[in-house]
Amino acid sequence: MSHWKDSTSLYRNAIAVTVDNWVAYNNLGIILKDAGKLDEAVGCLEQAVVISPNSHQIHYNLGDAYAGLGRIDDAITEYKTCLQLKPDFANASAKLGMHYSKQADSRQAIKYFEQALKCSPKNSFIHYNIGVAQMNMGKLADAEEAFKKAVGLNPEYAKAYGKLAVVLYNNAKYADAWAALHKFEELGGADNTEFHKQLSAKMPNPATSTP
Repeated sequence: MSHWKDSTSLYRNAIAVTVDNWVAYNNLGIILKDAGKLDEAVGCLEQAVVISPNSHQIHYNLGDAYAGLGRIDDAITEYKTCLQLKPDFANASAKLGMHYSKQADSRQAIKYFEQALKCSPKNSFIHYNIGVAQMNMGKLADAEEAFKKAVGLNPEYAKAYGKLAVVLYNNAKYADAWAALHKFEELGGADNTEFHKQLSAKMPNPATSTP
């Protein structure tokens, strides 16, 4: 707490004694955002972006603060501005992908997730979210590929195994679906009795069936 007070005091003082100190406004905005003081954070970051409109990082930080307040359209605008200034900023692309996913706009979500992958190709989280978007669009073969990439990069990714099991089931790959489901449960995924029944109706559970 004392460190937080010292940092905020430092940047507030810098703002008071200097002119157009965008660094102080930006850094104070980040501290306030992380402390949950989002309204005040937005005020600082908006001032920072007025002073330094070509800083991609300020636009990104302001997007995060807007998102925290539920001002999603404003957040999207800031993330897009960030990307105009720095097209290879993967975090902004990923944030846009997440927001479009929440809005059920899978095409836009995939567009931005794939843009993020160009900069961060080994990010299992992005592959997972591409899989979810492809799944929502009914592109099950593409979804299967994305989930397989996610678990290949992160073998402990339980959620990805869970989604992979469902996609494999829908792709009539029942043995593989059982393998993915067992891995999901082994990693602590919640038991889904209904899915077990559906998969068992297509193929008995290899782990419990007798020869």
